[in-house]
Amino acid sequence: MHLYVLQTLAGNEQRLLDRCGISICRDDEEAFVPTVERTKKYKGTEKTVRTAMFPGYVFFRTGDPVGLFFRLKTIPLLSKLLRVNEELLHVTEEEDEVISILGGNDHNAKKSVGIMEEGKLMIFQGPLKNFTGDIVRIDRHRKSATIALDFLGEKRCITLGLEITKKV
Repeated sequence: MHLYVLQTLAGNEQRLLDRCGISICRDDEEAFVPTVERTKKYKGTEKTVRTAMFPGYVFFRTGDPVGLFFRLKTIPLLSKLLRVNEELLHVTEEEDEVISILGGNDHNAKKSVGIMEEGKLMIFQGPLKNFTGDIVRIDRHRKSATIALDFLGEKRCITLGLEITKKV
Protein backbone atom coordinates (compact mmCIF):
# COMPACT_ATOMS: atom_id res chain seq x y z
CA MET A 1 0.00 0.00 0.00
CA HIS A 2 1.29 3.41 -0.97
CA LEU A 3 0.48 6.93 0.14
CA TYR A 4 -1.13 9.10 -2.56
CA VAL A 5 -1.75 12.84 -2.50
CA LEU A 6 -4.96 14.60 -3.46
CA GLN A 7 -4.73 18.32 -4.17
CA THR A 8 -7.63 20.60 -3.29
CA LEU A 9 -8.18 24.23 -2.43
CA ALA A 10 -6.35 25.32 0.73
CA GLY A 11 -8.82 25.43 3.61
CA ASN A 12 -11.08 22.74 2.09
CA GLU A 13 -8.99 19.79 3.30
CA GLN A 14 -11.19 18.85 6.25
CA ARG A 15 -14.43 19.20 4.26
CA LEU A 16 -13.05 16.95 1.52
CA LEU A 17 -11.75 14.50 4.12
CA ASP A 18 -15.19 14.28 5.74
CA ARG A 19 -16.79 13.55 2.38
CA CYS A 20 -14.17 10.94 1.48
CA GLY A 21 -14.41 9.15 4.80
CA ILE A 22 -18.13 8.63 4.38
CA SER A 23 -18.39 7.51 0.78
CA ILE A 24 -14.99 6.89 -0.80
CA CYS A 25 -12.65 4.98 1.52
CA ARG A 26 -12.87 1.24 1.83
CA ASP A 27 -12.11 -0.63 5.05
CA ASP A 28 -8.45 -1.24 4.15
CA GLU A 29 -7.85 2.39 3.06
CA GLU A 30 -7.05 5.46 5.10
CA ALA A 31 -7.57 9.16 4.37
CA PHE A 32 -6.05 11.91 6.52
CA VAL A 33 -4.82 15.49 6.65
CA PRO A 34 -1.59 15.84 8.65
CA THR A 35 -1.97 18.73 11.10
CA VAL A 36 0.33 20.87 13.23
CA GLU A 37 -0.37 22.03 16.78
CA ARG A 38 0.82 25.58 17.39
CA THR A 39 0.32 28.29 19.98
CA LYS A 40 -1.24 31.54 18.77
CA LYS A 41 -2.08 34.68 20.69
CA TYR A 42 -5.57 36.12 20.40
CA LYS A 43 -6.27 39.33 22.33
CA GLY A 44 -3.48 38.61 24.80
CA THR A 45 -4.46 34.99 25.49
CA GLU A 46 -2.53 32.03 24.16
CA LYS A 47 -4.54 29.30 22.47
CA THR A 48 -3.50 26.05 20.86
CA VAL A 49 -4.69 25.75 17.25
CA ARG A 50 -4.40 22.99 14.67
CA THR A 51 -3.56 23.84 11.07
CA ALA A 52 -2.81 21.70 8.02
CA MET A 53 0.83 20.67 7.74
CA PHE A 54 0.55 20.76 3.94
CA PRO A 55 -2.22 23.24 3.06
CA GLY A 56 -4.27 22.09 0.09
CA TYR A 57 -3.36 18.38 0.34
CA VAL A 58 -5.26 15.31 1.55
CA PHE A 59 -3.42 11.98 1.85
CA PHE A 60 -4.75 8.52 0.98
CA ARG A 61 -3.14 5.19 1.85
CA THR A 62 -4.43 2.63 -0.63
CA GLY A 63 -3.45 -0.40 -2.65
CA ASP A 64 -5.89 0.47 -5.46
CA PRO A 65 -5.01 3.97 -6.74
CA VAL A 66 -6.95 3.59 -10.01
CA GLY A 67 -10.11 2.59 -8.14
CA LEU A 68 -9.60 5.53 -5.77
CA PHE A 69 -9.21 7.85 -8.76
CA PHE A 70 -12.59 6.80 -10.18
CA ARG A 71 -14.32 6.90 -6.79
CA LEU A 72 -13.04 10.46 -6.26
CA LYS A 73 -14.76 11.51 -9.49
CA THR A 74 -18.12 11.09 -7.69
CA ILE A 75 -17.31 13.90 -5.21
CA PRO A 76 -18.32 17.31 -6.55
CA LEU A 77 -15.52 19.20 -4.72
CA LEU A 78 -12.59 20.60 -6.66
CA SER A 79 -9.77 18.09 -6.26
CA LYS A 80 -7.24 16.06 -8.24
CA LEU A 81 -4.83 13.22 -7.55
CA LEU A 82 -1.27 14.26 -8.31
CA ARG A 83 0.16 12.60 -11.42
CA VAL A 84 3.34 12.52 -13.46
CA ASN A 85 2.35 12.11 -17.11
CA GLU A 86 -0.41 9.48 -16.87
CA GLU A 87 0.94 7.69 -13.79
CA LEU A 88 -0.45 8.50 -10.34
CA LEU A 89 2.25 9.96 -8.10
CA HIS A 90 2.77 8.31 -4.73
CA VAL A 91 4.82 9.53 -1.79
CA THR A 92 8.20 7.79 -1.42
CA GLU A 93 8.81 5.54 1.57
CA GLU A 94 11.23 8.10 3.08
CA GLU A 95 8.66 10.90 2.79
CA ASP A 96 5.97 8.60 4.21
CA GLU A 97 8.24 7.85 7.17
CA VAL A 98 8.86 11.57 7.78
CA ILE A 99 5.10 12.27 7.80
CA SER A 100 4.61 9.35 10.22
CA ILE A 101 7.38 10.58 12.56
CA LEU A 102 6.08 14.16 12.55
CA GLY A 103 2.41 13.31 12.96
CA GLY A 104 2.42 10.03 14.84
CA ASN A 105 -0.60 7.72 14.84
CA ASP A 106 -3.14 10.56 14.95
CA HIS A 107 -1.39 12.53 12.14
CA ASN A 108 -1.03 15.59 14.40
CA ALA A 109 2.40 17.10 15.05
CA LYS A 110 2.34 18.14 18.69
CA LYS A 111 4.24 21.12 20.06
CA SER A 112 7.92 20.42 20.79
CA VAL A 113 9.67 21.56 23.98
CA GLY A 114 13.35 22.44 24.36
CA ILE A 115 15.94 24.89 25.64
CA MET A 116 18.57 27.15 24.07
CA GLU A 117 22.01 26.39 25.48
CA GLU A 118 24.90 28.60 24.32
CA GLY A 119 23.11 29.38 21.06
CA LYS A 120 22.30 25.73 20.31
CA LEU A 121 18.80 24.31 20.42
CA MET A 122 18.24 21.17 22.48
CA ILE A 123 14.79 19.61 22.09
CA PHE A 124 13.56 17.24 24.79
CA GLN A 125 10.16 16.19 23.50
CA GLY A 126 8.03 16.43 20.41
CA PRO A 127 8.47 15.70 16.71
CA LEU A 128 11.25 18.28 16.22
CA LYS A 129 13.50 16.10 18.37
CA ASN A 130 14.32 14.05 15.25
CA PHE A 131 14.68 17.05 12.92
CA THR A 132 16.96 19.53 14.71
CA GLY A 133 19.37 19.51 11.75
CA ASP A 134 16.56 20.51 9.35
CA ILE A 135 15.52 23.66 11.26
CA VAL A 136 15.99 26.77 9.15
CA ARG A 137 14.26 29.34 11.36
CA ILE A 138 13.21 29.71 14.99
CA ASP A 139 10.67 32.33 16.06
CA ARG A 140 10.65 32.51 19.86
CA HIS A 141 7.93 35.19 19.87
CA ARG A 142 5.49 33.02 17.89
CA LYS A 143 6.74 29.83 19.54
CA SER A 144 7.49 28.10 16.27
CA ALA A 145 10.28 26.54 14.23
CA THR A 146 10.42 26.12 10.46
CA ILE A 147 12.01 23.02 8.97
CA ALA A 148 12.90 22.36 5.33
CA LEU A 149 12.02 18.92 3.97
CA ASP A 150 12.03 17.24 0.59
CA PHE A 151 8.45 16.42 -0.32
CA LEU A 152 7.15 15.31 -3.74
CA GLY A 153 10.41 16.32 -5.37
CA GLU A 154 10.51 19.84 -3.93
CA LYS A 155 11.96 21.53 -0.84
CA ARG A 156 9.04 22.50 1.41
CA CYS A 157 9.09 24.59 4.56
CA ILE A 158 6.87 23.38 7.39
CA THR A 159 6.24 25.45 10.50
CA LEU A 160 5.85 23.45 13.70
CA GLY A 161 5.13 24.48 17.28
CA LEU A 162 8.16 24.94 19.53
CA GLU A 163 8.26 26.16 23.09
CA ILE A 164 11.68 27.16 24.39
CA THR A 165 11.40 26.93 28.16
CA LYS A 166 14.67 28.65 29.03
CA LYS A 167 17.78 30.16 27.52
CA VAL A 168 21.11 29.28 29.14
